[in-house]
Amino acid sequence: MSTTTKTAFDKLPSKIDIGTEVKMSARYGEDKDANGNIVKFYPIAYVADKGVINTKKTTAYGYGSVIAYALNGGNIKIDGDVEAKDAWATNMVDKSLLYKNIGAYANGNAAPNQIKDETTGTLFTNTVGSNITITGNVTINGLAALADGEEAKVSLEGTDNVINTGTEGGLFATNGGTVEFNGGTIVSKDNSSDRGLSDNDHKKCSSFLCRK
Repeated sequence: MSTTTKTAFDKLPSKIDIGTEVKMSARYGEDKDANGNIVKFYPIAYVADKGVINTKKTTAYGYGSVIAYALNGGNIKIDGDVEAKDAWATNMVDKSLLYKNIGAYANGNAAPNQIKDETTGTLFTNTVGSNITITGNVTINGLAALADGEEAKVSLEGTDNVINTGTEGGLFATNGGTVEFNGGTIVSKDNSSDRGLSDNDHKKCSSFLCRK
């Protein structure tokens, strides 16, 4: 790499641009470590740790999926719809794992570090928290948005979102986080029949949860 190129890219945030629709077929899984402890594996479409991801419509077909996870000031923008409805989970053995998808999870505040403005080349200290924006509608079986931290923010810009809540609710903001919901339908009902359970799984569930 030439000195000129190295200087041009120095301190720019890592960035991924995806210009086409994304379809994810992975599903949640469990295994045991060497000590016999249960280890959980969640399929995640996008993870931005301080970096930036710009992408398009995204569909998750498995169960227990996380579409977008931003941490340490990461920024994710999905320009289009998001869908996670357990579509390929019809023949699963443990149906209790249904309705556990997460649309957007913004976690924590910014990790202060100097980065370079892409346009001006000026260095500045990043103070923006983790941020996820979905411009289209979210159709999900599970939790649509979770913002955890004073500078964490999730924006659901669509007006026709459809959230079929799991036991964790539909929208969750905690520790000063912000969730923006611009409209749609939130269904909070007993899903015990779908999940192979004998008792009402929504006895103590709330569609909205705001803590601290």
